[in-house]
Amino acid sequence: MARANIRRQFLNAILGCCKFGEKKHEYKRGTESGGSGFMPETPWIFSDNYKESLKEYASMFAKFMKENHNEVKLLTKIRVRHWNEFLEVKSVTCSTKTLGLYISHIKKLEMCVNQHWAYAHPLNWTKGLVKPDSMKTPNGELLRVQQMTRNDFEKIMNYTQREGTWSKAPIAFELSVRFGLRVAECANIRAKNIHLDEPGKWGHGYVDIWGKGKRYRKIDIKTQEDRDYIAKMISALSPDDKIVGLRDDDINGHLRRACIELKIKKKYPVTGVHSIRKLYSQETFRFVQAEKGMSEKEAVRYVNAQLGHSEERDTDLLAVYVKDVKRKKEKERKKSAKAE
Repeated sequence: MARANIRRQFLNAILGCCKFGEKKHEYKRGTESGGSGFMPETPWIFSDNYKESLKEYASMFAKFMKENHNEVKLLTKIRVRHWNEFLEVKSVTCSTKTLGLYISHIKKLEMCVNQHWAYAHPLNWTKGLVKPDSMKTPNGELLRVQQMTRNDFEKIMNYTQREGTWSKAPIAFELSVRFGLRVAECANIRAKNIHLDEPGKWGHGYVDIWGKGKRYRKIDIKTQEDRDYIAKMISALSPDDKIVGLRDDDINGHLRRACIELKIKKKYPVTGVHSIRKLYSQETFRFVQAEKGMSEKEAVRYVNAQLGHSEERDTDLLAVYVKDVKRKKEKERKKSAKAE
């Protein structure tokens, strides 16, 4: 029998460490010495999305090894210098944040391989591992921070729904701007996720979704207009029918082509539907303050929850989504600097 190549060896290790359907926190709890504390690291994989991310990364590295170190046929022969060389190559095109994710994936793959194959002499790919400086974001700046303007959104909708064209991608754009859905959520949401027979917070119903990290959340339908729109979209669908049903890449690709044709792509160079989600965040933040009388603290908690973030997260994360919050934080820094 032919020996499995590097990629297949990685995939076997990843699949061998999947624990879908089991409780993550059960594994995190210490089982020795009375079960005190939490284990900081574990080889187990509880999320299908995380599994796919690791598989994609392992396949990318396996391709690099085949092209540059084809003499290496076994995982046991991979050394930290190979990972460092790979990271150096990626530093040209990857952001600081992405390189940090790659480092995390290397650590996880090391644990998966050691767990699955139970080597007598475990591999150590992290000792001597170096995170290179990104040539793309040398100062560690965030890339996907662009918030789409309402004016640009309307241009895109007019262009993508012009006479003679047909695609379900614009429906995804509407779902994101009205309900703050991520592109993957737009792709997978079904008619049964729309609840118009219950009032929700604002009396118009709500949308529920299992989002990133398998987190469940309820999204309040804000206005009668939003309710009418989604009611029309699901009127002819069975409960299990997907409202959009396109792949993530197809949705973002449709948006990218529209931005290029409208000559606004330079305003949103590395973001897709995520920029529309940020528009939802901004408008929802203003809606709950101006029309519903929420304090800023209440608004921060509410919008975080609607986005699928923890309510307890402070304004640091929300400031990436909502310009109003960012401006306030900048004013506070300037005020503090003057006081000093």
